[in-house]
Amino acid sequence: MSEMKVEINNAGRGFLSGMKKAVPIVMGYVPVSFAFGVLASGVGMSPLDALIMGALFLAGSGQLIAVSMLGNGDAFSAIVITSTVVNLRHLLKSAAMIPGLSRWPRWRKALFAFELTDETFALHADRFSHMTNVPEKLTKKYYIGETFGINVTSHLAWISGGFLGAAFGNVIGDLHTYGLDYALPGMFVALLAPRLFHRADLIVSIVAGVSSVLLVLLGLDAWNLILATIIGATVGVFLPVPKEEHADPEKQEE
Repeated sequence: MSEMKVEINNAGRGFLSGMKKAVPIVMGYVPVSFAFGVLASGVGMSPLDALIMGALFLAGSGQLIAVSMLGNGDAFSAIVITSTVVNLRHLLKSAAMIPGLSRWPRWRKALFAFELTDETFALHADRFSHMTNVPEKLTKKYYIGETFGINVTSHLAWISGGFLGAAFGNVIGDLHTYGLDYALPGMFVALLAPRLFHRADLIVSIVAGVSSVLLVLLGLDAWNLILATIIGATVGVFLPVPKEEHADPEKQEE
């Protein structure tokens, strides 16, 4: 019984830690999903519809595209196919996470993959890069709790924002007045900031950012992000990345 109690306590502490780590994502998700809810309401979706779509779909760009196509009167099959293509990138992100989750049962991997987004992927990739022997660490209750603390908190923030946007968006009016369109870029800046203390990550970020600006100035607006990402990643391959040792929070007794 005492061992079970310790495991529950560790899982709870890990979940709370995950909730704290998810704060930058929550701050970005709520206004963006609120904007989605407003758009959903505009095409005839109820707050409950927006909530269910956020709970089952959980894909920002995919949901916004689907709502836009729905408003244009496009065929259901076209909406499904387009949304699927837009979200295919999550297959690559899930595959990148698999080595760290290799010791998890299938049901837990499936639940993790279901809640994986661009933003939670970035946060988990950063966490994993700081761990030694990730598969072993992720069998511990603390890290399992932390992982799902991040995912569940982010998911609930997205669902809540969509519901509130569909329910009360018409009261607020023009969202651009409040700068909500900057929420998503701002969230990515918040996720990137902790990595800038590492020399290799700082260099890659600067190279990618400068490359993106130069490509835009050269007239490659449609391709600047993809090409800048490739350039930055290529530079990063040749930079030494020091391994960091961190204390195991699960070993810290209360």
